[in-house]
Amino acid sequence: MELIIVITILAILATIAFISFQGYTRDSRNTKRESDLNTMVRTVEVKAANGVPMPTFVSGTGSNVQSGSLSLGGNSGVNIAAVDYSAGNINFTALGANETSFRDPLDADYKIGATTLAGGVYQFAASKENEDGTKTALVKGTYKKRDTTNTASGTTVISSNNTDYVITLTTGLGLFKKNDIINAGGTATGKVIAISGDLSRVTVSGSGISSLSGSALKLNAVESDGLIADGSATTAATTAS
Repeated sequence: MELIIVITILAILATIAFISFQGYTRDSRNTKRESDLNTMVRTVEVKAANGVPMPTFVSGTGSNVQSGSLSLGGNSGVNIAAVDYSAGNINFTALGANETSFRDPLDADYKIGATTLAGGVYQFAASKENEDGTKTALVKGTYKKRDTTNTASGTTVISSNNTDYVITLTTGLGLFKKNDIINAGGTATGKVIAISGDLSRVTVSGSGISSLSGSALKLNAVESDGLIADGSATTAATTAS
């Protein structure tokens, strides 16, 4: 009888140890994923500051591209050129990193989405393991979704070339990025072609832009939730802190 009790206790202790070990290895893998993504974020920031275009960091596209439904900088998917957006595996050569050092612990590929639109932004993504066996997106990067509820206003004057308009903003400084397509709630749209260093003046090109003076200026379309789509936990992932 005593032997049975001892065996039962040992079995219980072994089960607890196994569960604890499983949790430890899962947490360790998630820690490595987060560390890898943070390191790659820092590396991209340095490379981008030296003029490396964002899509350069993507190697191949395939199903990771959010084709058709993607919206960035007021541009719909059909109007976004391949040179301005890409998503897929990471180009470690452009990153200047050793691919074997940045590998998911379960031997999966990390993903990246990058664009020259919306000010030149990107997202890295990995699949994070949860206690219940499911996976969720672990996402790091600079992409932040903008929607049409955020507005700016100002006064408009025609520029010296008589075709572009300079909007001096009184509210919403920093809302718009170069190449954004904006409107004021009507059919007239314009493309942001320049922004002053202090963000107070936005130069816009497009027919009917002069009518935007004093209006609630906003993006022409709500931006997508994320830059990456691959049919798994990273699909349309929003940026995590």
